[in-house]
Amino acid sequence: MQREERPPEGEKRRGKWAWLAVTVIALMPAIIVGLLPLRNPRSADERLVEIEAKRAVPEDADAATIYRELFRNAKATSFLDHCPEFVRPPLFAQRLCEPWHTGEAPELASWIQDHQFIIDKLIEASAFSECRFSLSTDFAQIVSNVDYASMRQWAFLLGFAANNDIAEGRIDSAMRKWRCIIQMGHHLRQRPTRIDFTVADAIQMIGLRRLARFVMAPNATELDLQRIEAMPLPLANLWARHRSDLSRANDLPEQKMLEGFSPTERLKFHLQRRQMERAMGLPSESENDKAARDSYLQTIASARCLRILITLRRHQRETHSWPESLDRVNSSLPKEVMTDPFTRSGFIYRLRDDGFTLYSVGPNRTDEDGLRNSTFAPNSMRVVYHEDDVLCWPPELLAQEK
Repeated sequence: MQREERPPEGEKRRGKWAWLAVTVIALMPAIIVGLLPLRNPRSADERLVEIEAKRAVPEDADAATIYRELFRNAKATSFLDHCPEFVRPPLFAQRLCEPWHTGEAPELASWIQDHQFIIDKLIEASAFSECRFSLSTDFAQIVSNVDYASMRQWAFLLGFAANNDIAEGRIDSAMRKWRCIIQMGHHLRQRPTRIDFTVADAIQMIGLRRLARFVMAPNATELDLQRIEAMPLPLANLWARHRSDLSRANDLPEQKMLEGFSPTERLKFHLQRRQMERAMGLPSESENDKAARDSYLQTIASARCLRILITLRRHQRETHSWPESLDRVNSSLPKEVMTDPFTRSGFIYRLRDDGFTLYSVGPNRTDEDGLRNSTFAPNSMRVVYHEDDVLCWPPELLAQEK
């Protein structure tokens, strides 16, 4: 029998040292964070005071004052619990997407009238450009300072009411409500936390989708198109600036907690957190940043597509046909508006028998014919997108979205 050859002792020792070196290198970030003093020489409380001082605005110019008044009103924060049954799925999307007359849904019209005070307060808040929801070194307090669920419900209320306005010819009133939805998103983004950005995107998309349908409706006038152009649409990609603000404020609660830890306890905390994230499939800090960025860029893409839709609508009225390509309308819009924020090249535009398709290729930067499909991964509590194009048109697909 042939004797199995064993590696020389020197080679075995070199292999052990190599594995040890790899392990030390892999753990080095956690060791540095755990054993050295906190990365920022100032305390979390000192940093918070500095950040809030830079954000300060007079109370009488702060939209957050009005929002907080609504947060304290139990009727304003629980109104969707008493929403008429026929506005729940599947009619929810229909009433939110399509104009409807009071005679078609008198109970819904009465419900909206009963909550008109919310709409009035939101429109009052939308007149302010500044909004300063306070930050904190306590994550629980950060979340409790803003009633995100109510704000999104208020956006639905505005959407229902605006569609009723459109059906009954109250165009000015609908425009104020749509502008209010857009402004709510801008207000939330003035607080540099990921959750504020995520909710801001969800709220603004409600308005942008409704505006897209109105722009393409046959009764939208040139004056209506000009009013939409004058709205504070989120057209500029300011992610680099936002990311800088987020990085300065996002770790305040963690820094505050770690200030009470010894170096050894800090090391243990970081190691255990990484182990838990790997075991549960939770997203890393960089993945959370990417998700926030992608959500933000989807909103930017939708706003830019809305401006393109306005220009396409004008072209169709003048020529009685849709252009063969976006090159025919390029000169009518700034280059920034014609640029897909995901690729920094043009949006996808294709003629169809009944019109056209307009969309962004989305975060994966792959043209998937305007499709957007996803599944929910329960292990990681994340939505996984298989196709992620950001569709702006056609309307039959928009009508399926909520």
